[in-house]
Amino acid sequence: MKPREWLLPAATGIAGFAAGLFFAGSANPPDVAGSEAATPLRAAPASSSPGRPLTAEDIRRVVREELATQSAALAIPAATAESKPSSAQLQSATQVNAALESAISRGSWTEADADAAREHFFSMTGDQQAEFLRQFAVAVNQGRLVPQGERMPF
Repeated sequence: MKPREWLLPAATGIAGFAAGLFFAGSANPPDVAGSEAATPLRAAPASSSPGRPLTAEDIRRVVREELATQSAALAIPAATAESKPSSAQLQSATQVNAALESAISRGSWTEADADAAREHFFSMTGDQQAEFLRQFAVAVNQGRLVPQGERMPF
């Protein structure tokens, strides 16, 4: 498994964990009948005083430190260049991107678009697939493309 395949999910997990600690420390637990009042848990970074709740800056600092530690430990090499895409892969990428542009101009991604993209998606290189999915996600997040149905985009 390549480092870049798991580094982003790991960083996201760390950030989520830190955010969970932040929100758990600032929320009062619900009262439970018959139990003594519990004090809320508060996680404190090494540089903060005991009992002080985490701030957003504390979480950012912890995440930065963890990411720096992970990057240094991995010593991620420069992106390895895949071999040049074949002419068939270039043609597939062109057709999939044309389908995406057409869908964006209409404002919706239909089942027919997904079927057309699926015919060519798996013959593209990994980088081409990643770029298509990035463009698809950006268009959806910006509201320029609305997926119709529950299927994957390809």
